[in-house]
Amino acid sequence: MSFFNLIYANKSKINENSFSQLAENVLSNSILMVKRNQKTVSSVTEMQIQCVQVLGEYKWTRASGIVLEFFDLARLLYNQKDLEEDSFVKVITALGTTAPLDAVPALIEYLESLNAKVERFDSVSENVTLAVIKTLGAIGDKSAFDSLLAVTYYSYPQSVLSAARDALSNLRW
Repeated sequence: MSFFNLIYANKSKINENSFSQLAENVLSNSILMVKRNQKTVSSVTEMQIQCVQVLGEYKWTRASGIVLEFFDLARLLYNQKDLEEDSFVKVITALGTTAPLDAVPALIEYLESLNAKVERFDSVSENVTLAVIKTLGAIGDKSAFDSLLAVTYYSYPQSVLSAARDALSNLRW
């Protein structure tokens, strides 16, 4: 068990600011470690997800750049099957509270790539797609309009289509 896991188990006893700073630093250092040595991925992924959850839970926007950087890494790991779907969904969801404005272009780009896969009749994860759509809807940035509207033209499951309509209605003009 890592040092961070021990602290995470007792997070209710730690000041939110201190715990958020710790999570930010641990996430930043672990990203660097993974970039240097791909063999460490599996040993730190759980800890990274915990860090992202903490930063999202406490709405620690100061870490927006680090969480966005981790999103790129998590996306790569997810595509390589080195990150579980549930963990990737947690990262996407955390973007909405830690990097709301900065995350919009990355989420739009990812949604467009999902749309392109569906257009080619490739399968995409319903949970991941829902997480992207709901996060964009929660942020409410109008620049997501085209990508969200495009979802309604593809053969997604009804839950995804409904989420896209809800997200469209949440956009701020």
